[in-house]
Amino acid sequence: MVTNGCSFDTTTVPIVIHPAPNVAFIHQPDSVCNFSPIQFITQSDVLANYAWSFGDGGTSNLTNPTHTYAATGNYTVTLTGTSLDGFYHIATETARLLMHHQLLILAINPPSGCVPLTASG
Repeated sequence: MVTNGCSFDTTTVPIVIHPAPNVAFIHQPDSVCNFSPIQFITQSDVLANYAWSFGDGGTSNLTNPTHTYAATGNYTVTLTGTSLDGFYHIATETARLLMHHQLLILAINPPSGCVPLTASG
């Protein structure tokens, strides 16, 4: 409001507030072996851009990416989505990915015997 001592003048400016886009995701499976891919699936609105951060330095701009972790642990996965009209929202989920070490099972023939045992695999 502006006053010059005698009169008042007002100006009305419309302000448009856009809702943040819905950004959400899931991952499958919940638990995998090291070096096995995990599928991340967006449950978001249709977005113009997807920016994934997998918590281990890996990133992706795909809608539904897969990612492979090299080490056992819990990873904080973040999806930042930008709506078609340019607004963004961030969804962060701690993906408690229990990475299992791969177990190597050898088939030895014969499976048992006396010492010294000669075996082949």
